[in-house]
Amino acid sequence: MHEVLKVRTLRCPCGTRLEASHDDRGMHDVLSEHIRSEHPRVESPTDEQLEEVVSSASYGVLYVPVDDQDGLEEEGFGPEPY
Repeated sequence: MHEVLKVRTLRCPCGTRLEASHDDRGMHDVLSEHIRSEHPRVESPTDEQLEEVVSSASYGVLYVPVDDQDGLEEEGFGPEPY
């Protein structure tokens, strides 16, 4: 049986789609590394700035298995209502 995979997604203004484990810390790390490697002229953001971007611009995605192929169902855009 296939397992549903839940991830956080964020689109960088450069157009790159970033994905990380569903926790915010994973997205912080992915975003920080992306900025460091792909945008070296940009000053490294503070933890507070990363938190603001992740909390306001990331959204959840469910990868739902469909037979032998993986399907994709997006939850929606924006922060999750907690």
